[in-house]
Amino acid sequence: MAYTTDQRSQVASPSESGGVSTALEQHGALLFEAASKVLSALCGRTVLLTLNRIVPGLPSALPSFLPGPCVGMVMQATQGLSGTQVLAWNEAAAVAIAQLILGEESTPGSGLSPDHLDALTEIANQITGVIGTALRASLGKPVAFGEGTVSALADAGACQEMFREEAPAPLLCVANVTLEGVAPSEVMLVVSSSFLAGLEKARPGNDTSITKEGTVSATSASAQVPFVPLAGGEPTGSSNGIDI
Repeated sequence: MAYTTDQRSQVASPSESGGVSTALEQHGALLFEAASKVLSALCGRTVLLTLNRIVPGLPSALPSFLPGPCVGMVMQATQGLSGTQVLAWNEAAAVAIAQLILGEESTPGSGLSPDHLDALTEIANQITGVIGTALRASLGKPVAFGEGTVSALADAGACQEMFREEAPAPLLCVANVTLEGVAPSEVMLVVSSSFLAGLEKARPGNDTSITKEGTVSATSASAQVPFVPLAGGEPTGSSNGIDI
């Protein structure tokens, strides 16, 4: 089974997308759980990021799923895996979360300020620490990420520039964002081809490849590897004393 980059109009739920996206599905669920725990701790209320679907496509297709100004969180692997992952948020949702963390009054339509970017950068750094710990348990080896970086984007498609020389994988993870008092929104997870290949390779008995044409193909063998939920442990990055 293979998805090509031309299949951008097709949408698959995690259960329908088959072995081709098993590694990304498991990683997306793990990352969104880590982000939920970090955000809930920092915001002082429950924030849920729930994996909704896997979308065949590239970052250039993102504006059709996540319209308007956005915020991109970049997390670069430094140990155990190589490559980049980017979380693309609707700007309004990102600002609302930052306002909660900073104790600001919620003001719909507020633009992204330097203080908001600082708060969102702290979120990115804490997520990298928690997901590093979770991946260590899931993959059975140390995994770490460098400091997160956050940038304002004119639209979600601009997150492709955050990959620099790397090629983004032709599959995107979409999660629903639920936060009391904030309009429901979605967040997109985009990973580089090298990052996805590393996830697949780390799961034994798998025969997944990413071709030069940007096509991802896989056997269903990776589906046999059990998904390890987020567990306790010392984060590999900053946690500011928050017990995740």
